[in-house]
Amino acid sequence: MNSKPLLVLALVLSAGLFGLSNLAWCADGSAINASISPQAEMLVRQVADYYQNLTSFQGTNSIYSQSSGHVPPFVYQKQFAFLRPNKFSISAENKYNSWLFCDGTYLWEYNPSYFNSYTKTPAPARFEDAITNWLGGELLHVMVDPDRYHYIMNGFRLGMAALKYDGEEVVAGVTCHHLSMEAPQGRAIGLWVATGASPYILKLTIRSPISASTNQFTQHTEIISGWKTNKQIPERQFTFVPPAGAIEHPPGADAVETSVDPRTRQTTTRFYNPASHADNNVAANQADGTNASIEISSNVMLGSNPLGKVSVKMASDYSNVMSAAKELLGTNYAPALAAIQTNYLPALANSYNSEFGAAADFLHDLKERGDLPGVPKGSHGNATIDKMPFSEIQNPTYPFIVTINLVLTGDSLTNHYTVVRPAKDAPWHLQKAWRTGADGQTAVEWPTK
Repeated sequence: MNSKPLLVLALVLSAGLFGLSNLAWCADGSAINASISPQAEMLVRQVADYYQNLTSFQGTNSIYSQSSGHVPPFVYQKQFAFLRPNKFSISAENKYNSWLFCDGTYLWEYNPSYFNSYTKTPAPARFEDAITNWLGGELLHVMVDPDRYHYIMNGFRLGMAALKYDGEEVVAGVTCHHLSMEAPQGRAIGLWVATGASPYILKLTIRSPISASTNQFTQHTEIISGWKTNKQIPERQFTFVPPAGAIEHPPGADAVETSVDPRTRQTTTRFYNPASHADNNVAANQADGTNASIEISSNVMLGSNPLGKVSVKMASDYSNVMSAAKELLGTNYAPALAAIQTNYLPALANSYNSEFGAAADFLHDLKERGDLPGVPKGSHGNATIDKMPFSEIQNPTYPFIVTINLVLTGDSLTNHYTVVRPAKDAPWHLQKAWRTGADGQTAVEWPTK
């Protein structure tokens, strides 16, 4: 859906009983003829006017994406509620989607997959000014786009070569007008608009060919359910309550999350900058305080160009990291290079790694002596340390306290061990040991010496 949009100009060249022939211009200046049914075009205008005049609306947008020959389709849902002029919420059960909440004073954007982080900014004057990308699907975008009519007539940004009316059909128990569009590159778009006084788009399909020779295609489908309009919406629906562990970060600043493998001393630090659309990861295997084996991966949006991707692997002294990275990345990845210099190097050089590793060594020694609660001598498993904000792993203070999680091979429960080091180079002590089930509830707590 990233094709150059068509700007459809209402220049009527000829009229006939079954349709109008209009000119539509592409962004590159070329023109095409578009065959437009008067009845279908009138329905598009009715849809645009209907959305514009609503005081409030709410419902669920179910989105299905599927390629031919692949089942089942990828499915996710967006719950939405809008109240003019500028209160709204968009949420989802899928953690890979952004959530938006606006109570008329503040706008929160929550990104579960980006370090469980959120931003807080002043509310826009109207909700049409806030939804600038594909947050809730094409149908939700139509509802809030300032120029709804042309958004549809441009084939939802794909272009439109023909629009016709295909009669009435029943969809999910609702009688609908069926409109069909022809878009460039062989795409076919279907619209189902509810009949009567509430002409909302109940269903949208976009079918795009993958290979004409093999008849392969992808199909994108959206269906609106639970449609309610001009109803009272509780104020709490527009207020964001941060989930447990969610971290607020300044708009445009890097969000940072770090995880550590205590046995190998491998630190993985992930940075995400919403302003530059940069999502960067760095993994460092730090054997001592000087040298590191470093792997850096970065996704960077270069202006309006598609996402640029780069991966770098190097073994280097910290002092040589920047020169090696610049040589491998080139000059087109300035945001990634800046992140390496200002964020990665401090993350790699932090001294927490050695303490994390020493804590793991302490537990390993307990296990080998048969003194680690809940772990038989000679057993094996996977040890991790919970993810934590970048700021919390710099310059360790004492007493140093860390909890290591252990899942034994073949076990479905998790053992947790909190260990304490009173001072640098002081002996470690096991402070707490317990076991939790899949629900996170404590199943047993062991005594410690």
